[in-house]
Amino acid sequence: MPTPTSSAFTSRTDLDDKFTQNGDNMSPPISWSKGPAGTQSYAVLAEDSGVNRKDPIVHWIIYNIPSTTYSLPQNVPGDATLENGAEQGKNVRGNAGYIGPKPPASQVHPYHFQVFALNTKLDIDPANADRAAVVAAMKNHVLAQGDLAVNYTGK
Repeated sequence: MPTPTSSAFTSRTDLDDKFTQNGDNMSPPISWSKGPAGTQSYAVLAEDSGVNRKDPIVHWIIYNIPSTTYSLPQNVPGDATLENGAEQGKNVRGNAGYIGPKPPASQVHPYHFQVFALNTKLDIDPANADRAAVVAAMKNHVLAQGDLAVNYTGK
């Protein structure tokens, strides 16, 4: 199972401001354990599930991470395609790359950094890679998944 961890926080702790829109708005470092045999790529979704709506708010979609890669550094550039071939889908604002949380003042929201080990690479143009497209493309291809949840309180 690709169990995610971060050197910046542990499960159910508070996210540092620098990873939010109230700070530097940079992506946190995320690492995970090796996926099961047959893993061809990884995908990471960072989402706010603490909202009263059908789908969570998407803060980061990164997919086609090579099967030999087990981490993302802090402050990943917002390019649609990264040096290692990984691709970034659309966040809540419709842009590629990470966008940090910014819940309403005094509201505590949970943010989930989910890692999926896939038995394929996803054939999606980053320009069309919103949450619905990526989740649909992953269907029947997830070998294992892990989740790291962290909280953030709006300022």
